[in-house]
Parts: sequence; C-alpha cells; structure tokens
Amino acid sequence: MTVCIGALAAKSKAIVMVADKAITYTSYSSALLQWDVTGLCKILPIGASSWHVLMGGDPIFALQVIHACETSLLDNPGEAGNVWSMMDCVAAGYASARQKRVEEAVLRPRLLDKDALVRRDAALAPLDQRLADSVADAVGQFQIDCDLLVCGFDDQREPHLFLVGEPGLSNPYDLQGFHAIGIGTDIALGRLLWLEVDRNDPLEEVLYDAFDAKASAEIISGVGYEWDAKVLVADQPIVSVPDRIKDVIDKLFSVRSANPFRTFDNDEVPPKTWRSILRKFSKGILVDKLSEADKE
Repeated sequence: MTVCIGALAAKSKAIVMVADKAITYTSYSSALLQWDVTGLCKILPIGASSWHVLMGGDPIFALQVIHACETSLLDNPGEAGNVWSMMDCVAAGYASARQKRVEEAVLRPRLLDKDALVRRDAALAPLDQRLADSVADAVGQFQIDCDLLVCGFDDQREPHLFLVGEPGLSNPYDLQGFHAIGIGTDIALGRLLWLEVDRNDPLEEVLYDAFDAKASAEIISGVGYEWDAKVLVADQPIVSVPDRIKDVIDKLFSVRSANPFRTFDNDEVPPKTWRSILRKFSKGILVDKLSEADKE
C-alpha cells in the first residue's frame, strides 16, 4: 500500500520521483499494521546503472526483482543502455522472482517442485487428480502485490518511464510523461491530469505538482504522510531533495490547498521567497544540462 510518482520535467532533461514512506504489515490475526518508517526509502537504484525503481506493494518481492536485474546486468551490462532491453530485463526478473514465490507458496507445501509438476518422470506414478486440480487452482489464483515504476536515461540521454507488474508485464509511459503506482494511483493520476503536468514544465513546478498528487492521495488509507523525493538528470548522480526544500513545498501546499477562511501561524507559512528558493534548487541541478536556448 503506497503511492509513488514519476514525472518528466525541464523539457525532458530531468525525471522527478516522489514516494511516500508507509509500510504495511499483516499480523497473525490478519489485522493490518501500518506506519510511516523514517528510514525507509522506496526509490532504489538498479545496481550501478542509471536506472532507479519506485516500488509499490510488497517491498521484499521488489528487492528480489531488483537483485535479479542487477545479476542480469552484471552478465549483460549493455542492457542498461536501451529502454526496451531494460524493460525485458526487469520483466524477466519479475517473472523469475514470481516463479520462485509460486514454488514456495504453492508447490513446496504440497511436497512438490516445478519438475515434479511439469516434467514428471514417466517412471513415476501420475499425480492424484485432486492434487493436480488443487495445484492448478492455486497457481491460477496466485497474485503478487507489487508494481515497479522504473525511471532512467538511455545511452542517448533520453528519459524513460515504464511499469512492470503482475504477472511480469511491462508497459512504457514515455508518451504520457508521468505515471503513478500504489493504492493511491487513481487519485494521484487524476490530480496530475488536472494540474496538466507537462514534461516541458520547470523542474521546481513538476516537483511541486508530484508532491501535490501524492498529498492528494493521502485520503486513501495506506498512503503515508512522510515522503521522499529524488531527481534524475542524465550523466549525473541522483539528487535527493533536501529537507529544507521539502519543508517549503509542504508549507506551500498546506497554504494553497487550505480553506481560505483558515488562518495560519507564522511557522506554518512558507517564506515569501519560496519561488526563488525552489528555482535556485532546480537550477543547481540543471546548470550543466540546459542549453542556451533552454535557459532563454
């Protein structure tokens, strides 16, 4: 349960990534326990590549997929340079991790493995039909609650967004220029569409809009209040949005979205120079990437 957002910005020179920090546990009594974990970050790199993953749903499964991708890239580092190869890489990692989960959750409790089911030795007796039917039903109903929104730049320094989810399907979102995952997806996407988020918008504007979409999704149980934000630019290390910038955005959102009859204390109001603060931050990231035409 979460909401994560990726969006292109600054004439496609940057990718903004925003994620909440909520994590949900299922206890033995089947009750759901949810909490914002300060040290948790749902924006993770794929090895030493330029690609990063926003993870929604089961974080343990997401880590298994990322590990599978990293292993594949060690053997075939060229995959990281092409978005279609990366989509195949992540989808294959998802399918591999999912197959392992099926074996652990469905086959192993029945004292079976994949070979005993689909490559059964002719010398062995056939599986009991009731057992075979129960396995087929369990496999057919098996679902993984995990989506991965992958963001990065290819060898041509072109930005890309793509989603990989159950049961290992991949979908590109370059055309739209933004996407969201998690239980808050519908509200977040609706807000991004209403705000008319565009890949040509300034970085600071897209950063604010992505947070706006995340905050709007907080009405859904399962979306956390704490958040992380990171910015990707081609050929540069990923930039984590510092707390001082997040604080300005938080206060700005609170004031701009509040009932106009409400009054705020001074410590709840963003500084009067909020616009220049956010613009200075974004220019600091993009200073080496904007052409003279872009700057104009």
